[in-house]
Amino acid sequence: GGFRKKKMKVWVLCLLLLLAIGVQCREPKKAKAKPAKQVETSTTETIPEDVVNASDVERKHDVRVLGLVKDRVNYKTILQYHASFCSDVSHRHFQGGDTLAYVTPWNGKGYEIAKTFKAKFTFISPVWYQLSPTIQGPDFRIKINGGHDVDSRWLQELKTTSPGALNPQVPKIVPRFLFQGFDGNQLYLLFTTHKLISHLAKIITQECTRNQYDGIVVELWSSVASVPKLKDPMTKFIVNFAKLLKKNGLLVILVVPPSFEAVDFQRLQQAVDRFSVMTYDYSDPRTPGPNAPLPWINQQISSLLRDASPEVSQKILMGIPFYGYDFSEGGKMEPIVGHSYVDMLREKKPNLEWESTSCEHKFSYRDNDGGHHKVYYPSLKFLEERLALASQLGTGVSIWEIGQGLDFFYDLL
Repeated sequence: GGFRKKKMKVWVLCLLLLLAIGVQCREPKKAKAKPAKQVETSTTETIPEDVVNASDVERKHDVRVLGLVKDRVNYKTILQYHASFCSDVSHRHFQGGDTLAYVTPWNGKGYEIAKTFKAKFTFISPVWYQLSPTIQGPDFRIKINGGHDVDSRWLQELKTTSPGALNPQVPKIVPRFLFQGFDGNQLYLLFTTHKLISHLAKIITQECTRNQYDGIVVELWSSVASVPKLKDPMTKFIVNFAKLLKKNGLLVILVVPPSFEAVDFQRLQQAVDRFSVMTYDYSDPRTPGPNAPLPWINQQISSLLRDASPEVSQKILMGIPFYGYDFSEGGKMEPIVGHSYVDMLREKKPNLEWESTSCEHKFSYRDNDGGHHKVYYPSLKFLEERLALASQLGTGVSIWEIGQGLDFFYDLL
C-alpha cells in the first residue's frame, strides 16, 4: 500500500510539473502574439483579430486606420470588410466642398445608406420626378410625373437628428427633375415663353412646399446642349427659371456633362447654386477601360475652374461613380453594382490590379465559354484619390449613386 501511495505522489508531482511547464511555454507566446506593426508591414493581408468580427456591421476603426486604403488589395479583404463601417457615422472626413448623394427608387439600398450616413451628406437627391408636356403640339402645359415614388416617412427620418449625435447637421433634400418627352419645338417654346417658365416654377414650388424640399436638381443640359439653335435659349431659360425658384427660397443644382464648357459655367454661375458634373462613363464597348480616369477628371474640372475664386470653385460638384463595368468580347458592356461585384469576387477569386495611369482597380476573368472579361469597379483607393483631387481643386463631390456602392466606402466621406 505504501508503495502505491508513493507512486501516486510521484505521478501527481510529475503532472503538476508538466502543467507548470505548459503554462510557462504558453505565456510568452501570448505576449508575442500581437506585435502592433505586423498588420502594416505584412505582405499578406493579415487582419488584426481584435478589430472586426466578420459578422459585425459596425466597427471601432475606419478603413484608413485598418490600412485598407491601398493599391495592392486582396479580394479576400474586400469580402471581409465591404459590409462593415466605422461606428462614428457622423464624422465628415472629406475636407472639400459639399457632398451630394443621389438615391434611386429602383435601388432600395440607397434609402438605408442615406439614413445611416446622413450627417456626411450636404444634399440628398432622390431621383423621383419627370417633367413632360401634357399634349403634343404647341398648346401644351407641363405636368410633374413620379409623385408616387415620394416616401414621406423616409424624408422625415432624414430630417430628424439622431439623439446625442456629435454632428447634428441634417442634409438638404433636393429631388431630381428630369425633362422628358419634349420635342425640339416644345423646348424652344418653353425656353422663350415667360408664361410657361412661370407656370413651371409655380408647379415645382408647390411640390417642394408640399414635401418640404430645400431645392431641386435639374437634368436638362446634356440632352439639349448639342442642338445649336436650342443651346442659347436654354441658357437664358435656366437663368430665368432659377431666379424664380430662388425667389421662393429654393436651391437650384444643374446636372451637366463632363464636356460642359467654362464659358457656359461663367454665364450660369450667378443663377445656379451648384453644378453636378457627370465625370464618369469615360469608356465605351468599343474602347473598354476605366470608368472615371483621374487625369481626365482633373483636366475636365480644371478647365471649368480657370482662375475661379474659392467661392466659385465650391459650386462645382465633381462626379464620382459608385458603379463599374464588366467588358466582354464582342463589344459588350454590363454595369456592375456593389452586390454583383461582391458575388464576382466570391466566384472568380481574382487578382486585383491597380491601373496607375487611371487610378482604378481592375481584374480579368474568363466566362464558362472561355470568353475574356475585364472588370472595373471603384475601390477605397479609387475613392480616396478622387476625394483628394476634389479637396485640392476646392470643389465638392456628387455620387451616382449611393445604393450601388459598398458600405465601407462611407468611412472615407
